[in-house]
This record gives sequence, structure tokens and C-alpha cells, in this order.
Amino acid sequence: MNSRLNVKQWAIASVATFVAMSVIEFLVHGVMLSGWYREYTVYWRSQEEVMNQLHWLYLGYALFAAMFSYIYTRGYEGKPGIGEGLRYGVLVGSFIGIPKMFIEHAVFYYPGKMLVAWCIETIVICTILGVIVAMIYKGEKKTA
Repeated sequence: MNSRLNVKQWAIASVATFVAMSVIEFLVHGVMLSGWYREYTVYWRSQEEVMNQLHWLYLGYALFAAMFSYIYTRGYEGKPGIGEGLRYGVLVGSFIGIPKMFIEHAVFYYPGKMLVAWCIETIVICTILGVIVAMIYKGEKKTA
């Protein structure tokens, strides 16, 4: 494991993660699950309220992207290929998604199908983001 952070690659990975997360989250929540959300309007802010709060959403995405990419750099083993990114993404997605599904079930009245969809989405998106980070972050170059 490399103890030095390659700041340039980490920053690029963070920006790529932020952009990918923004696009994927829009596609999932703004397109794929939008019909479900219209069925359960009691749970959500109005479209106007959401648009007024968008800066908080993107701040959250930015913080997630920076931390997600940073944590990857701490466990980077220097193996070739995207295997590290796949492993990392599945682990982080499962770590976040599965417990969150049960916690939200205990606290909120969200429909079960929505909780399961969010859990799966979390694992899938983290896996995709893990691959993106792995493709960008290669650690410090070894010198002879």
C-alpha cells in the first residue's frame, strides 16, 4: 500500500466521480424512478423547493466524491486493471446501502420496493464510481 497521496490523480478522480455521480443520480432518480416518486409525493419536497436546495445536493455529491476517492487511495494495492475498483465499489456500496435500507425501513414509511431499489442503486453506483476511480488513480509512479 502506498502511503503518499498523488494529489493530482486524487483530484481528477474526485472530479470524475462527482460528474459521474451527478449524471447517474439524475438518470436514476430523475428518470427511472420518477414514476414511483410521483406516486408518493407526500415524502418529497416540491420541484421548486428541490431546485432551491440544489446547492446542498451538489455539495453532498462533492463531499462524497472527494471522500470516496480519498478512501480508495488509502487502500490502493497497485494491482493492474479495474479489479481493485470493482472490489472497492461493491464493498463501499454494500457498506452504505444495505444497513441504510434497514435503518430507513425502521424509521420511515417509505415503500419497501423503494428501499430495495435505493439499496441496489447504491451498490451499483458505488461499483461504477469505484471503476472510474481505479481507472484514474494509479498512485505514485515508481522511479528507478
